[in-house]
Order: sequence, then C-alpha cells, then structure tokens
Amino acid sequence: MLPNFFDFTEVRKKMMELENEILNSHIRINTKKFIKVLYMESKKTYRSFIAIL
Repeated sequence: MLPNFFDFTEVRKKMMELENEILNSHIRINTKKFIKVLYMESKKTYRSFIAIL
C-alpha cells in the first residue's frame, strides 16, 4: 500500500500549473495530514524493524 503523504489531486494541480506556467494559482498544502501520515508510516516501519530483531 502506498503511503498517503500527499493529497494527489493537489499534487496534480501543481503539476498542471507548472506545465502551463500559471503562477497566480493558490494551492493549499495540508501539513497536518503530511505529518500525521509520516508519523504513522515511520511507527509502522519501526515496529516491523523491531519484530525482525
């Protein structure tokens, strides 16, 4: 399963913006979601690592 660090619709909007060179568009980055998923994924990885030992 792929980690959900980013809202992929927002990433796609940003990619389209860069492709079209539109500079006045506003894209909101959900920092809280990013940190939460990063924490959960690192916790899961840590538990997997400890289980191996």
